[in-house]
Amino acid sequence: MNRCIMKAYLITFAWISVLLLSETGVALASQTDVLTTLREVGLSSATAVRISTALELGLSLDHLGQYAPEEIAQWFKVKEGPLDDKEAILLTITQALEDGLPAAMLIDKVKQGLGQIYDDKKNIIPQPRHPLPQIRHEISVRAQLLAGVEGLLHGKNIFVSEEARAGLTVLPLRRFDALVTNIADALGDYLEGDGNPYDGFLLYQAMSTRLRNQSSAESVIPAGESIIPAEDVDLVLDRIEPGDLTPTVLKALNQS
Repeated sequence: MNRCIMKAYLITFAWISVLLLSETGVALASQTDVLTTLREVGLSSATAVRISTALELGLSLDHLGQYAPEEIAQWFKVKEGPLDDKEAILLTITQALEDGLPAAMLIDKVKQGLGQIYDDKKNIIPQPRHPLPQIRHEISVRAQLLAGVEGLLHGKNIFVSEEARAGLTVLPLRRFDALVTNIADALGDYLEGDGNPYDGFLLYQAMSTRLRNQSSAESVIPAGESIIPAEDVDLVLDRIEPGDLTPTVLKALNQS
């Protein structure tokens, strides 16, 4: 079994809901706004429709985090830079959403790279901005990490379901997504800090530290993130070994 049945059902149901809204003319006004903005970015109608539909899918699965589709599209309208980089970044996010992956981590990286970080009074917090090609590369690697970590959890017999299933370890979607997101993000931060992808023990340490921090009630948890139950952390750290992480990271680097 290489795919979580329950997660596949959830994604299929969400797709049907989005498509029915579009075909019956009940599409949200916000989706029309997103399409308009994406066309103003310079994208073709077909590409804009694909991206807009994926963003609506992500919204229905709570895979966009705190972000709204129109907000994401607007960033690329106001950002100067090559169209092919903008399109590649948006399509990387789109592919992750189409695959049912929690893409909020990717959107966070885009927001940081574009300098769209605000304080409580909605003022932009000054910080270094990254050129679009750098953002494109960073989220490409992280998208591959999301997919790789999901596959690794499946390989360790950890799946998504709202019901207990004989012979399987299953978690509710939100808890499973939290594991995928935090493990992939920890590995991504490690790599961006010039960490050695061949050192499985340091990769494991990066993963373990992140999960332990996110499971501790004493930790400062950023807005929009949830505390990971200690039992989920123990489950992952018991089943994943240092030797599992190097192949996952190298595959992500090679495919990005």
